[in-house]
Amino acid sequence: MSQPIRLYVVYYPVMIVALVYCLVNLRMQWFSSEASLAFSLAFVGYFLATSFLFNYHPEGFDFTIFHNAGMNLIEGRNPYEFDGRMVSPLTSLLLFAGFALTDVNTSFAIWTGVNVIMALLLIPMAWWCLFGRIDTKSLIKEIAPLTAFFVLSFPILWTIGLGQLAIYVAFLLIMAFVLRDHGAQLGAGISLALATVKPQTVIPCLLDFLRRNNLTTWVGFCLSLVVLLITVRLLPHFFEAMGNEFEAMRDEMRNIATMGAPGNTNDYSFEAPFYHTIIGLNYLFYCLGFRDRTLILILSIGSTFAIGAYLLISGRQKRWPFEAHLSMICIYALLFFYHRFYDATILAIPLTYSYVMALRSTGSQRTMHFLTFIALLPVFVIHPKAMALFVSGIPDSMPLVKRLGEAFLLPYATWSALFAMVFIWLGCRQPSRIHTEITRTI
Repeated sequence: MSQPIRLYVVYYPVMIVALVYCLVNLRMQWFSSEASLAFSLAFVGYFLATSFLFNYHPEGFDFTIFHNAGMNLIEGRNPYEFDGRMVSPLTSLLLFAGFALTDVNTSFAIWTGVNVIMALLLIPMAWWCLFGRIDTKSLIKEIAPLTAFFVLSFPILWTIGLGQLAIYVAFLLIMAFVLRDHGAQLGAGISLALATVKPQTVIPCLLDFLRRNNLTTWVGFCLSLVVLLITVRLLPHFFEAMGNEFEAMRDEMRNIATMGAPGNTNDYSFEAPFYHTIIGLNYLFYCLGFRDRTLILILSIGSTFAIGAYLLISGRQKRWPFEAHLSMICIYALLFFYHRFYDATILAIPLTYSYVMALRSTGSQRTMHFLTFIALLPVFVIHPKAMALFVSGIPDSMPLVKRLGEAFLLPYATWSALFAMVFIWLGCRQPSRIHTEITRTI
């Protein structure tokens, strides 16, 4: 059975059943604690089985790039020059060198196991970050059902199958938030530094740390980056392979530009082979009909920084509850320039926030939180290739329908993120009594 057929026949129906279970628990709360725990464990068991059976591909496509980068560095070759697909920053090289300590199959098996464990922990950690200490009732009634769906979603499926870094980065970022809120600011800074293997996800999350009482976190972050870079420099053959940090960064920027050129792998235009997996405002503007790349760049940079400035000002003025603001920042992190569907793992925080608040709130508050949760679902349950095939199947004799499909269906993940941000904002306009009781102000 081919991988796409296996995906839809074996995996997708179970994911939908897990989602239905999650929604029934959200809207009706029919299940007893025993039944809820049993269902959740069954779905988690299925996730574990598929991660090492149906979804396990030795030498994961992206993981081979990381493993080869580590091998090239250890053997005295410049990983950026030797492989044009290598676009990860210098802070990732120590991790990739660790990957290269064993053969690619063994290393990928270990990395798959690590990813599986971290994936199972993302929702509990997000709950801990947002609402504090986890009790038995919350674990069974709120965390377990959401975890059951989350680990079976497409972003988790792809991250594990490709050997990507998205779960690792989301785990470190949530850990940084937790450590900061529990007084371990130095540890939070270390977690942030380790997460810079995906700087486009870390940079927007730094908005949450731009407050005076986070000085120790910033010190830990900067010192950890220095230690990482010094440690990389101490690797054998570093100077022989790389020259210096500036030359390595130059080579990295060259690879990024090449990969993002029209028609190449990271391009957002319809000529690119994987355009449908892109999430971002540049892809949204392209789908809306803009074709001048300079104009798209200006619009995407302008809108990205406008959203970031609004979140920064709102955070410093303490307009929203802490949980709502952090959820907005995590959604913004997904829209911050270049991301793909597997990077949606960072949405563990807004997904948890909206789900728990929909369970606990009443009236219009409950409606807004429920709409937030629903708005995020397409990112987790709709396969972008299926959507691209559907839109491309619209006949040319229906030009208006085709244009509408390109504008609103192809960039559905970006629209979902934007709508979720709007619903969170609306939900915080007039906090209800229960919202005030179970949240804290930033």
